[in-house]
Amino acid sequence: KKLEAFLLNLFCVYGNFELSNIRKRTENEEIDIELKNKDNDSFWEQLNSPFIFIEAKNWSSKGGSPDVKIFENKISSHSNLCRLGFMISVNDYTDGCETENIRIVADNCILVLISGKDINKFFDEEVSVKQFLEHMISLAIR
Repeated sequence: KKLEAFLLNLFCVYGNFELSNIRKRTENEEIDIELKNKDNDSFWEQLNSPFIFIEAKNWSSKGGSPDVKIFENKISSHSNLCRLGFMISVNDYTDGCETENIRIVADNCILVLISGKDINKFFDEEVSVKQFLEHMISLAIR
């Protein structure tokens, strides 16, 4: 819950996003954070994602490929309104996640993997939240 609160601050206070739901439950899934994309910058508009999903993993272990696949399924099952998701795993990811992520981008949705190291690097740099997120998206779609 602390990680979710931090991410809400990061995305909603310092980014141009609005909270839609937190811990949204449906019959078969839970979405940690659902944001409305309120940014009318051409970069964000071209992503064609009125909603953005965020998955927060504050685990002692690394996030794995099964976790990435489950999150991708959440995004793709809502693809009419959501094509972009950020998964934040404070303890990094296992090696197979990068391969899984490449396949996901090819399937017409963008899943951005952010680690605790990425967030620490963000704090050390003089960039805005928007610049940080755009950079992380560019890494995901390479």
